[in-house]
Amino acid sequence: MIKPPSIAPKIERPKPNGHWEFPELMGAGVGFLYCIVDLVLGRGYIGKKHYAAKKGDWKSYLSSSVLVNQLLDVRPKEEFRFICLEEYKYVGSLSWAETWSLCQVRIPESNSWYNTLIPTVSWNSKERITDRHMERLDLCLKLLKEISLA
Repeated sequence: MIKPPSIAPKIERPKPNGHWEFPELMGAGVGFLYCIVDLVLGRGYIGKKHYAAKKGDWKSYLSSSVLVNQLLDVRPKEEFRFICLEEYKYVGSLSWAETWSLCQVRIPESNSWYNTLIPTVSWNSKERITDRHMERLDLCLKLLKEISLA
């Protein structure tokens, strides 16, 4: 008897962006800025990833935060959202976008973030912070607010 296709095991296809949520195929420019939202503890982390970095494939990359990586070692990835805020063409713009985002969420005044420091910017940026970047950062803030109200 032949089994119908619905009983056949489901084969998961690789996601083109790995676990990163982004509306386009990633991999353009020098790197991307990201926000990780801890859906259980209601905290976030903002970081950047250079595509050419020697730390391995960006699709499987988790975080530059030691604390966030420790949490990911003992908890399932499904308890986190990995949101790419935007990709940037230039190293200076990527660094500026990170600093801008950390200031925008007021890192020094908040306990909602795993970040504790804001790097300085001592150069001009060749790119502006995009509207999409701002909208996706707002999404992260809304997620954190919803979790804290639950």
